[in-house]
Amino acid sequence: MSTPRLASRIAVVTGSSSGNGREIALALAAEGAHVVCADVTELPREGGYDDDPTVPTHELLTRKFQRSIFVKTNVTDEVQMIALGAAAVEAFGRIDIWVNNAGIGIGLGPLESCSVDDLNLALQINLVGTWLGCKVAKSHMMNQSVVGRSRGQIINLGSVAADGGQADLSIYSVTKGGVHSLTRSLAIECAPLGIGVNAIAPGYIPTAMTRPFWEDPHGAAHIKEFQPWFEMSQASDVAGPVVFLASDESGFITGMVLRVDGGALAG
Repeated sequence: MSTPRLASRIAVVTGSSSGNGREIALALAAEGAHVVCADVTELPREGGYDDDPTVPTHELLTRKFQRSIFVKTNVTDEVQMIALGAAAVEAFGRIDIWVNNAGIGIGLGPLESCSVDDLNLALQINLVGTWLGCKVAKSHMMNQSVVGRSRGQIINLGSVAADGGQADLSIYSVTKGGVHSLTRSLAIECAPLGIGVNAIAPGYIPTAMTRPFWEDPHGAAHIKEFQPWFEMSQASDVAGPVVFLASDESGFITGMVLRVDGGALAG
């Protein structure tokens, strides 16, 4: 039997209770990682596509794989994010993988219908929360020993909306564009320290956040046209690439924004 790719490594996943974050946590644990789950609530959001929605992610991981813990965290609060990093180190000794997954969508709407409050909320969660996660992760990783091929891997969740123009998505697009730029900048900054920094840019993945698009006939038609791959996407399509970027197989990859979009931006 082969050794799991992430055996004994320690991962932090923000927004781990639902959707992509839950699948990412499951995939990391399946490859041997101990996962520190972080979110504002333990249970998945209502209206999602999650299996076992009455069981918190950390409990599911502990039952199926190995010990996992939950740390209630608002990613926009620097004190709470620092406490999250400290809790991970206290429980498991180090941080090898940090996944900045927490994010929100404001919904579709032309620029004139959007408010500054909408913009500030999305910026705080999608961009500031990711920036804080990177800051805390780096502060721990830069002072720890090399395991495998790095001192640690930081993986951010961006979006194809950052790289391909779509009408009525101005707020979401600008926040995720910031995540992509942050990823590239920090990759250069962290490379001499032996820390990898990459991002995943999903297309439309079925989660509680995107369910209104999938269930609306016009929205579903748009998704089908936008994502030419013939199958419906799923959260595990995001989780697999995260595991790859977290593993030694990606040891010479940094500053990458990996699109997981069913060919949406291939043209």
